[in-house]
Amino acid sequence: TDFVFVPDHISAMENVGHITLGSSTITDRYIYVHEMMHQYFGNLITLSWWEEVWINEGLTTVYEIDAVHGRDTEAAVNDLRGRREQHMRLDSLRKTIALKNEVATEVEAWSNFDRSYSKGSVVLFMARNLIGEEVWKECVETFLHRYAFQLVTGENFLGTLKEVGERYHNDGTPQFVYRMAKDFFELVRK
Repeated sequence: TDFVFVPDHISAMENVGHITLGSSTITDRYIYVHEMMHQYFGNLITLSWWEEVWINEGLTTVYEIDAVHGRDTEAAVNDLRGRREQHMRLDSLRKTIALKNEVATEVEAWSNFDRSYSKGSVVLFMARNLIGEEVWKECVETFLHRYAFQLVTGENFLGTLKEVGERYHNDGTPQFVYRMAKDFFELVRK
C-alpha cells in the first residue's frame, strides 16, 4: 500500500492500493494504523450499507489500539477506557442512538460514524475478552476468508463469532446492536 500526502486534504482515507493523508494527519500514528487496517476491514470486506459502519470502524479501532499500544498494556487499557467513557457519555444523552440504525440519507450515514468508533470498538473488545484471544483470532480470520471481496453485515460477523466459538453460545439476536443505551449480549460457556 502506498501513502499519498495531499496538502489540502482534511483527514485520511483508505483506498485499494493507496491511503491518502492530509497535512494534519501526517504524523498521527493512530491514523496510519487505522487506515492500514481498513485494507482488511473496508477493502477486503466492505460494509453492505452505512448502517453497518460499526463493524468496519469497530474492528479497525480494536486492531488500531493493539498496534499502537501493544496488546493488554496499560496504555491500551487507558485508551479503551477513554473510548468507553466517550460512548457512555454519548449514550447518556436524551437523543442517543443504537450502534446500528436504518440509514436513508447522507446525514443519517454520517451520524452513525461518531458511535461506531468508540462504542463499536468497546463492544468488540468485550466480546474478545469474553471468548479469549484464540477463539477471537480464529473468528476474525474465518470472517475475512469467508467474506473476502463481498459486502458484509454485523450479523455476518456475529454469526461467524457464534459458529467459531463452539464452546460459547450467543443467545439469540445481537440486541446490543439495536438497543440505544445499553450494550447487551450473552456468551455462555457450554
